[in-house]
Formats: sequence, structure tokens, C-alpha cells
Amino acid sequence: MAVAFGAVGFSQAQAQPRAQGLDVWVNPGHSSSGKSYVYAGRAAFRSDGDTFAVHDDEKDGYGVQLFVHATKKNGAGRGCGGAGCSPAPPVFLPPPCSALSGEPCGSGGDGASARGMGPAVKVPRGPEVDVERTGRQRLPSLTGLRFFLALPVLVSHLLVDVAPFADADVHTALYPSQTLAACAVSGFFVLSGFVLAWTHRPGEPVRAFWRRRLWRIVPAHVLGWAGGVAFFALTSVSALPDGVPTDCGPRFGMISLLLLQGWTPGTALDACFNSPSWSISCEMFFYALFPLLVAAARKIPAARLGLCWAALAAAVLTLPLTALTVAAPALGRGVDLGRDSMWLCYFFPPMRLAEFMLGIITARLVAAGRWPRVPRALLLVLPASAVGLAPLCPPPLRYGALGAIPLALVIAHLALADGCETPRPLARPAFVALGEASYALYIIHWPLLLAFRYLLGYERAFTIPTSLALAAACAVLSQLTALIVYRFVERPLNRRFARRPARTAPGPAGAVGGPAPEHAGPAA
Repeated sequence: MAVAFGAVGFSQAQAQPRAQGLDVWVNPGHSSSGKSYVYAGRAAFRSDGDTFAVHDDEKDGYGVQLFVHATKKNGAGRGCGGAGCSPAPPVFLPPPCSALSGEPCGSGGDGASARGMGPAVKVPRGPEVDVERTGRQRLPSLTGLRFFLALPVLVSHLLVDVAPFADADVHTALYPSQTLAACAVSGFFVLSGFVLAWTHRPGEPVRAFWRRRLWRIVPAHVLGWAGGVAFFALTSVSALPDGVPTDCGPRFGMISLLLLQGWTPGTALDACFNSPSWSISCEMFFYALFPLLVAAARKIPAARLGLCWAALAAAVLTLPLTALTVAAPALGRGVDLGRDSMWLCYFFPPMRLAEFMLGIITARLVAAGRWPRVPRALLLVLPASAVGLAPLCPPPLRYGALGAIPLALVIAHLALADGCETPRPLARPAFVALGEASYALYIIHWPLLLAFRYLLGYERAFTIPTSLALAAACAVLSQLTALIVYRFVERPLNRRFARRPARTAPGPAGAVGGPAPEHAGPAA
């Protein structure tokens, strides 16, 4: 691993230490190309020789702390100050001593720059820098990706489950959108494992982790559950708009509130109160096991991570096939599996664990600099092919498994792209803002859709243009509601209860520490 320091615009008055800082970049691999570096954050320091901690004090960052020993003399741009001072380019150099780089302490420790990576800069010796243990950069592209994973779920529920079309053939033609939505949920599981592993802080108490996870998911879940309870209590409907019966009694209400749908055959299929919350039932199972899973993942030698990833990918594709052993009449509506078979391959939490673990190992591969380069064209072709080839695959594979592997490749590519100077469309502020509210959109849209359709009249059907216009209006209403829920419910509670406490860097007095908030899949 290599570390890079670049000074950024010192203020005119050196008496303002808070205006001083260093940009810190890290290279998880061994490439001498500057484009292999990823941005670790802005580091503030108080005096020469201080140990500083890169930290991210944004409201929704993926950063954790990276401790580096350095002085303000490192990097270019010294003396730059005043209004209009532009940041100097980063200076790349290998670390004085790094366990990951394979260089022994004292070898190359004078801070001489790597070939083609900027001028030599003297760096005082300091503690080892382990990017897998302490340093991660923000990943805004993954936040933007969350919106595009939640969107297919919303669209599928709008066009298939709410069913506003008068033409039954149009309704039937839209059934394949369910496969796209299922692949998106699978992508959420992989993304959840990736981000939790990426932001993991070794040594953090397990109870503290679980407490943050609960505060992250429970408030919006309770809000969505309450909306569903209110809808079914006030309307007394016994079926969805497309005719699928529901059985939403008090027993199912408690199962849904406690997020036990995935463990109860049939409950998740009944769309009781808040249908999408079944996936949060799976996430709760993942969170319970995560401390053990990430500890085990960290013990895997870097050279064997690729083999482990391949084994998990094979498990993702083969485990759902066990549902074929359960014989039952097909559910219909584009679902070629029986009730119990569908529960086993899609809703049952242990069956989805391999996707979450795939995300954990993907994060380790990226952090260790061992993720292979995947052509961008392939990143577009593989997810599209997974959806397009779904009708030719065994039915259990159509509900999530096909999307996990292509989306794992996309997630790793976006994580790497966030550290390069390449264009990053998903990192634009608009997409990041939508991504931040993606969990609220995912968890509260179902009761909104049911209420919207009920007000229109369950018995009414509409022409294609009118149906699409109504669906668009309902989608906009759902998104606006999600933004409000995120702004006034999720974010205040997360800041109050779900953030890590600031940690002080080890080393000389005056070290600077910082918080490390994180987000994960639809449920994190």
C-alpha cells in the first residue's frame, strides 16, 4: 500500500490551524500509477509532527479513520493562501513502513516517491497504515446506486401489483419487471455486505454495532408498518388491486412489526401491512451474524480471497435450486413457483446469506488491491443479460440470484471509480440525495401505493396513457414523501443514535479524531 499527501491551500494567517490541512490518498495495491489511488479524505493537524486522523464529518459518509504521521511540510502548494487559492495536485509516495506493501520497516522509509508519482518528499516515520483496518474513502457513487436499486422495486409494484391497466395483456406483459425488481433486491443485499465490511472498525463492541443498525432501520420501518396497519384497518380490504388475497390479522401484524416475515412461510407473500419489509427481515439476520462473518473474512489470506469469492458466487447460483424439491402449484401472475418454493428460494433469510457474504468478500478484495479490472462494457452487458436470460433459467434463479454476481462487479467498479479522476455520474449531488432517501422510498412506498389506488377505486381500470400518468404521479408522491421522511425522521435519529462516537488517534498529544457514519443497503 502507498500513501500520498498533498497540501491544500493554507490560509494566509498561519494562526488559523483549522484552515490548514492535507489531502490524503491511499493505494491499496502496488501499482505505480497515480490513477490507482483512492481519496481517503482531508486531514487537519495542529503542529509539525502531529499524528492526524482522516475523518469524514459529512452527514452520510462511508469514511472511517486513517491514522498517518506527517508534517505540514509534506506536499506541494506551500504558501498558497488567500481567496481564490486552488488546491495543489496530490503528491504520491510509498509509505515509510507498511505491512500491506510487503516492505520491511526501514526499507524505503525515507518517503522517496515511486516512479512516475511525483517528487520525493520526506515523511517522518509513524505508525503503520493499514487501509483494511483503518482507512476508507467516501463512496458517493454507491449512495447514488441505492436509488437505482430502489427504483425497479417501486416501478414493479406500481405496474404489476397496483395494476391500473384496463388491458389485461398489458398487465401480463409487465410481469418480467418483477425479475428486475428481484435482481435489485439482490443487489441491495450485496451492497449491504460490501458497505458494512468497508466501514467496519475492528474492535468495535458488538452491542454498539447492533444498536446503530437498529436505529438505522427501525424508525422508518415502524413508520411504514404503521401506514400499512392504518390502510388495512380503515379500508377493510381483503385483496390487492390485482386480486391477490391478503390475510392481515393481528398475528401477521406482530410478525411484520418484529420483522419475522422471512421466517414464517407465507407471511411475506401475503403483502400484509408493508410488503417490502420482508427484505429487512433478512437484513436483521445478516446484522446478527455480521460480527462473526467479518471476523472470519479478515482471517482469509489475501491470496485466497478470489477463490472464496468464486465459491460464494457458486453458492448464490446453486442454493436457490433446492426450492425445486418442494412440489406445489405455481402461484401464477408470472411466478412459476409454488408458495413454499417461493418462500424458500426468495424470502428465507439463510438462503440469501450468500449474497450478503459475497459483498463482504468483494469489499476485502477491493481493499486489498486484488480486484481485477473489468471492462465497462461488460459491466453494462452482464446485468442486462441476467434479466434478459431469466426466462430461460430455472424459476428459482429468476428471483434475485441472477443479479447478485453482475451487481457485485458493478459495486466494486463504482467503489474503485470513486477514488479515480474518471467521471462518476452516480456521485452527482442529485443522485446522492436520492440515494440517501432510498431506504425511506423502499420502506414507505407500499402503503402509499395502496392508498393511492384505493382512492382511485379498486374496480376502476384505465387506458395505457392514463395508467402511465397515474403511475408517474404516484412515483413522484412516493419520492417526495421519502425525502421528507429522510430529512425529518431518519437523519435526525441517525445523527442522534446511529453514529459512531468520535475516536482519538493514537500517538502524540493533539491528535485529531473524527466520526465515521455509514449507510448500506435498503435496510442500512
